[in-house]
Amino acid sequence: MGLEVGPNFRLGYHVRALMLLERHISQARGFVVNALQIKVNRLKEKLTTIGYSPEQIREARLEMGADLISNEERSDLSEELQRPAHDCRSKIGVYKTPEECLRILREFRRKFSWMFNDV
Repeated sequence: MGLEVGPNFRLGYHVRALMLLERHISQARGFVVNALQIKVNRLKEKLTTIGYSPEQIREARLEMGADLISNEERSDLSEELQRPAHDCRSKIGVYKTPEECLRILREFRRKFSWMFNDV
């Protein structure tokens, strides 16, 4: 089963990475902020080099960031949902079945359908 991707996919994953890095910067301290800022600047430069317009990047930010929860909203979530992803995976030792992997892929395509609209 091959997966065809187009320009929205490429733009989408770059912008999502950019948004996640920016989010990490807001929570980081010290030298980590500088290291992350360098990565953000490189990624912004790459988006420009590839040829995406500011309007395309704005649209991608809206599409790719819809599920990101602000720090204020996060404080309202239960402690269970606030645990880092690596924390719950390492303690539970959960491994995905092939069916679960397919479900995760379907959910990804639904959640980020914009990335596949141009295919």
